[in-house]
Amino acid sequence: MLHSLRSSAQCQSLGVIRLPHHSRTGLRHVEQIMSAFTVLTALAFISRAGATIPPVNKTYPYDSETSSCFFMGRASTFRINYNINADICVSFYGRLEMDAKMEESELQEINSIEGCVIISGTKIEHADLRQIQHIRPNPEFCEYTHALLIYNNRDLKSIEFTNQLTLDRPEDVFIGLNPALTPAGVTGASFKFDFTSEKDCLITEVTPKSKCTRIVGDVRVEQLSTDLWEQIRVVHGTLRIENSDLPYLNSLSNLKIEAWKLPALVISKNSQLIDISALLTMEIEPKENFFEIRDNPNICHNIVERKMLEKWLASRNVSVQFKTDCLTSCFGGSVSIGYLEGIDKLCNTIKGDLRIEGIKMCQSSIRSDNKRCVSILVGMGCTLSAAYDEQV
Repeated sequence: MLHSLRSSAQCQSLGVIRLPHHSRTGLRHVEQIMSAFTVLTALAFISRAGATIPPVNKTYPYDSETSSCFFMGRASTFRINYNINADICVSFYGRLEMDAKMEESELQEINSIEGCVIISGTKIEHADLRQIQHIRPNPEFCEYTHALLIYNNRDLKSIEFTNQLTLDRPEDVFIGLNPALTPAGVTGASFKFDFTSEKDCLITEVTPKSKCTRIVGDVRVEQLSTDLWEQIRVVHGTLRIENSDLPYLNSLSNLKIEAWKLPALVISKNSQLIDISALLTMEIEPKENFFEIRDNPNICHNIVERKMLEKWLASRNVSVQFKTDCLTSCFGGSVSIGYLEGIDKLCNTIKGDLRIEGIKMCQSSIRSDNKRCVSILVGMGCTLSAAYDEQV
């Protein structure tokens, strides 16, 4: 071997290699060693980084060396697979959903979850989750942004966690709409979570007399009347507006969507939909990749709203084909503020004494101190003179 190298015990620190003086041969050997050491270090780094890659997948569902398994489906099927076989699953990758008839939350030997576990609509009274020490979402395995969802369990009274459970984010766990469960019933948790209130409900529970202002779940717009939608402030889940007969979305203009999976909002195949200006005032989280809109052939807006919507849509990498043959003209003349307030939003040109050609110029005789009138005209797309712009 390399006789010019002293033993590693004689080296004062890792990576320090001592040579006899004037030893060119030793120097060449050292260069070779250091080159090999660099390669091995890089390989070791790659190996460590590669360790985060799941050892299992759909085509390779079980890894005996790591006791890891991949599974997507109901817990009843999972239990059969891992009771009949001798395979023990300690690290779970995938999507596991408890069956509705289940009365207990036995998760076999699982102590690590990557993907999600859903406990919803069950008869479980006590959820013992003390064996779970790590949990994190993974969009490759589960569509939800939460890794653990425990909601809509009418009989659930208690949940036990271990204080060794680690989360990347507090929002990785969602617990709500379990009417028999109180904060005192959740023990062992070393993390904080948003405990839902009487203002939270399923969409089937919304009534004119209910206190519900936040819906939990994946909902469709036709499930509520426009009047009921106006009392809802938040959807924690997703919203689909599809094959509806709505011409406007005004009842959703103050809505916030807290997406628990993507897309948060889908607007598609609405042949009667004309106005989507409500999007400009809706609040949707997350801010990126949350939105799908397609196959709505009759969307029509005046030039001002259209420009605002085009900018809003472009910032979200989405586009819409706006109709223009639906725009109309209106009579002007000596008009009142009330007349202007009642003008159709699709009016593109005012004909008469007050004439707007291509919505570029407003008649200069409009009183500049009448801000209400000026704002109406600006809202319709008028470009005022500099003096008027200063008044608005």
